Amino acid sequence: MKSFMKESDTSAPVPHGPYEYYRRTVESKSYKIHCRRPKNMEYGDNLEAAKPLDVEAVSAEAAKLIAEMQADGGKLPDDKALHVDGFYDPSFEVTGEDEEILLDENEEAKVHAHYVVGCVAISPSHQLMAYTVDTSGYETYDLRIVRLDTAKKANHELVDEIKNIDGHVTWGKDDDTIFYCKLDDAHRPYQVYRHTVAESADDDDVKLFEESDERHWVDLSKTRSGRFVVISSDSPETSEAHVIDLDDNNGTPTPRVIAAREHGCRYTLDHRGSLFYLVANRSANKTKEYLESTLCTLPVSAVLDGSAKEKGRTLWREVPSFPYEGEKDPERPERPIRMLESVSCFQTFLALSGRRDGYAAVWVLRPKSAPQGEHEEATPDFHVHQVFFQEPGSTVLEGPNRDYESKMLRVCHESMRMPSRDLDLDTRAEHLPLFVVKQQEVPGGYDQKDYRTASVAVPPEVRSTCFDGDEVEANSPPVRMTLMWKADMYEGEAIPKNAPVLLYAYGAYGVCIDPEFDFKRLPLLNRGFVYAIAHVRGGGEEGRNWYEGATGAKYLTKKRTFLDLVECARYLKREGICAPDKLCVEGRSAGGLTVGAALNLDPGVFDCAIAGVPFVDIMTTMCDSTIPLTVTEWEEWGNPNETAFHDYMCSYSPIDNVRGEKYPPMLCTSGLHDPRVAYWEPLKWVTTLRDTASGGPFLSKCDLESGHFSASDRYRYLRERAYELAFVISVISNK
Repeated sequence: MKSFMKESDTSAPVPHGPYEYYRRTVESKSYKIHCRRPKNMEYGDNLEAAKPLDVEAVSAEAAKLIAEMQADGGKLPDDKALHVDGFYDPSFEVTGEDEEILLDENEEAKVHAHYVVGCVAISPSHQLMAYTVDTSGYETYDLRIVRLDTAKKANHELVDEIKNIDGHVTWGKDDDTIFYCKLDDAHRPYQVYRHTVAESADDDDVKLFEESDERHWVDLSKTRSGRFVVISSDSPETSEAHVIDLDDNNGTPTPRVIAAREHGCRYTLDHRGSLFYLVANRSANKTKEYLESTLCTLPVSAVLDGSAKEKGRTLWREVPSFPYEGEKDPERPERPIRMLESVSCFQTFLALSGRRDGYAAVWVLRPKSAPQGEHEEATPDFHVHQVFFQEPGSTVLEGPNRDYESKMLRVCHESMRMPSRDLDLDTRAEHLPLFVVKQQEVPGGYDQKDYRTASVAVPPEVRSTCFDGDEVEANSPPVRMTLMWKADMYEGEAIPKNAPVLLYAYGAYGVCIDPEFDFKRLPLLNRGFVYAIAHVRGGGEEGRNWYEGATGAKYLTKKRTFLDLVECARYLKREGICAPDKLCVEGRSAGGLTVGAALNLDPGVFDCAIAGVPFVDIMTTMCDSTIPLTVTEWEEWGNPNETAFHDYMCSYSPIDNVRGEKYPPMLCTSGLHDPRVAYWEPLKWVTTLRDTASGGPFLSKCDLESGHFSASDRYRYLRERAYELAFVISVISNK
């Protein structure tokens, strides 16, 4: 596995003020090194020196567009961006020249068995750096603030420290003020404090906000414009945001609400000029909840003068050039073609993140007319462009973009077989050309042409009844699976036949398991395995309706998630894709619940299972409100104090429904310091399996030094994953 990891590597540099920030890894060292170097030119000004990459490697359409652009600046329709496998600007390379080491995690980690950096925040002057560190795995962080001395390569002067807080912090308007969140006894971020750097003790810090509703967790961010600190208080179903105006110098700042909370109303926001832009599932002229979100505006003045608190959503205005209505998939009416998730504002354009046709997507919105000074229309009109690539079934995400004034948009692109790459899109050019900044290198002779991917659907008409009486509804939508395999193992076959398969599933919180490259899969693929992702209901791959709508899987329809996974497993065997006795299933955390419940429904269809930190004792945890996450989780699974939810949850809780039948060999992992799924849940489940079921063996492996996300040391993390895959190979090869 390690042979496919580039041990000494450098991330794509991210422009921020007068510097470019990046991270490095060094062979044999376990942790990252955070660095910066001066920007030697305004970012993007050297694009005329860029040279095309191998034109033969791009599609005929892209080659034509390249030729047009090079000849006379060819134009594209408003709804497309130039989809090129890229240009490459050599000035983007990180050579080490003028490098300043900001933080060497390896040095600090020497005295800790577990070491995770939560965030790194550079002060407005770039002279101070704040970073948070978790050294237990329990996700409680210490904040450290150091003075960056450009004459030093490390060991910067520590000027301030705050212990036992949340991992997210944000600077104020200058280097004197920083904002952070405190945790309550249930490990919930619930209070926001303002701290004066190097002057006040944390006991003297000013409390600005407190969230009393135990279902809501508080988070901090800053608008890219730098003017507002955003206090987000979110539960799984409801959002409320307050902003602190950093331009207000009149004493203690007052958080101003964007819109008072309404149950079921969700929104995120950013700021540009005289407007806040919101991606929200409700608007002024829609009284009922959207399953998907729309783009709205809200005047900054309405928030600052308090009228937004009084009038709420009546002040929101939908952006007409990006409406919610209008696009539907005729073959999948339950799924909108386009779904929005968040908005990022820049001085001259907007970037929207969401999904299109079931895959992650990014759009660029450029104003059709320039705003008059800092003021613009309440419903500005935009040219809309989707960042578009030819690679089928690929993932496009907005990358790290720090500078509000930037004319470049960083995006990240990858697929199951294509390693990730960071690209910059030049919003100044009408055709929006893309430039490759960083291409992930995969050693060990990896060539994406040697691998194949496919998407298959499990149609409802062939999905049957599980043996306990629960059944898939006749009108259920098809469940999509994404497959990857090594081509020369199955030459001449569009889809592999009679293969060993590792089937992965999650299916909760509306989380999307998107096609992404992972070199840790290659040892399996090179042994003839097919890697499959089951995009079961409860996830968000097909939109909010896939999660919580009429066809979704939440609350009293949660069993649909587990039924979908069972039917995907049966489909793989029924269609001959998987060999009769070589199907392994895997899930982590809530995905471990999915695996555990599916095993109880049909233990015979699976031949091996891996459950990582699995949430399997759902009743014990959900009935104890003192356990971290419990009260918040009531909006995902239901409140067991209500009879209907209690009885339904009991009917699928993995630990409460183990059968006295033959189960496949299983490996169950846990973390001693895990605050999300306590270590005793997996251990108790394995004990129950050993006492009740036959078959097995049922193995338990508890990491005594880590929490929910396994080892922080990247080499130890690889060893842990290698152990899991060795278990799979051992079980399947002996069938």
